[in-house]
Amino acid sequence: MYGAHGYLTGFSIGAGFGAVFIIALFIAALFLALAAKMLGIEKAGVLRALLGIVGGGVFSGIVMIAFGVLLPHGGWLVGSILAFLAYIWTIKVVFDTDWLRAFLALVLAVVIEVITIVILVWLLAILGVAALAFLS
Repeated sequence: MYGAHGYLTGFSIGAGFGAVFIIALFIAALFLALAAKMLGIEKAGVLRALLGIVGGGVFSGIVMIAFGVLLPHGGWLVGSILAFLAYIWTIKVVFDTDWLRAFLALVLAVVIEVITIVILVWLLAILGVAALAFLS
């Protein structure tokens, strides 16, 4: 169906998505490390932030799935709240800080990331419109 190169193409697409996922994790870790440094967390660093991002994602996912299965009616709500707390707890442990700074580091990292995405989308839109002007 896909010809001689169908499997190779599928592998290339999968590898591309995997590379993008790893790059996205690293960028998220940079934002978390930046936020932690801004909040004065002493043990803030990119490797610890990467551990917090990956560990928090896995741990909160397990908590969410567990409560979704254990409590079928409303389990998603309880699971979401507990998963968020599990993520903050992971950051708290990884950075060896208190609950408030862990929460603020997570929120600040999300805010910085959203602002960066908005700026990049805005710049890409301007460049796209400028590129269209050259086509006519």
